[in-house]
Amino acid sequence: MPGFDDPYEVYNFAWDGPSVTLDCPPAVMCISGMAVNLSATPDNGSWSGPGTIAGFAGWLFDPSAAGLGTHTLTYTTDGVSENCNVTVTESLSPTLDLPLGWCQGDGPLILDPYATPPGGNWTGSGVLALADYVILDPIFLAPGTYAVTYTTEGDCGGTATANLSIYPSPEPPNVTALSGLLYAGNIADGDSIEWWIQIPDLPNDTLFALGYPDPVYVFPSWDDFYFVEAINSYGCSTFSSAFYVDGTIGVASLGAEPLRLWISGGQLNANAPLVQATWLDMAGRQLRQSAAPFRRPAGPGPFVVWAEDNLGRTHRMRLP
Repeated sequence: MPGFDDPYEVYNFAWDGPSVTLDCPPAVMCISGMAVNLSATPDNGSWSGPGTIAGFAGWLFDPSAAGLGTHTLTYTTDGVSENCNVTVTESLSPTLDLPLGWCQGDGPLILDPYATPPGGNWTGSGVLALADYVILDPIFLAPGTYAVTYTTEGDCGGTATANLSIYPSPEPPNVTALSGLLYAGNIADGDSIEWWIQIPDLPNDTLFALGYPDPVYVFPSWDDFYFVEAINSYGCSTFSSAFYVDGTIGVASLGAEPLRLWISGGQLNANAPLVQATWLDMAGRQLRQSAAPFRRPAGPGPFVVWAEDNLGRTHRMRLP
């Protein structure tokens, strides 16, 4: 047995006893609610505290036996103890935290995460109970404000009601080619627009905002898929169908693979060998013209880069 008197000997006093993990009951329970199972790992210990019962199949917590108030339940095994705290109340009136509004074009709203406690019943216009969750589907509703009600059953149950506004979404815009430009049509008065580009060669078909808010016309300077988004005063938006642009604008045929650019880790990359790249800021001022390696300029960005490959093809792109 060591005498702990050797200054050159290392002694380990770390605790090597059992590690205890508890599966506690709900933090708040109704006094008329059903008893719930108590479990822990390892499972060779015992529970103590108000309302704890050693049942035939294991330990239980009975809120009616515990009584009203906050109770500490203790689990002990091999000299180690851990605690759970449970508050027993006379009622569990439900609460709702619904969003103030929902856009018609955003699809169904799943209601379950917005109610406490779970397990109640929903009613209201547009409310549908599916196999796994309850939704409010705005496709059935005209724009307006609707009451949504949530009810929990039993002696401790109750009812809560909240209002949810359904906002109109814009009509789908369209994109057409006109005199070498792309034109955004079917835009309602007062709606704003945003142009987007999809680059199939990048991972996950990355979608970028072009950074040109509200121009009805856009000059497409590279071959990709374009979209326009219409946004109304409620903040609801609708996208157009994709419009593919190649060298002749509007011909939906990929043809020869065009020059593509992307940035990764501050390095400009392409699907062909690059000869040079010119970097400009968003005011059009030239920041750098370089040969390889093609590094992103310092600063917060965004930037516009013009690049040329070994075949003489050029490509312009807005990069972060």
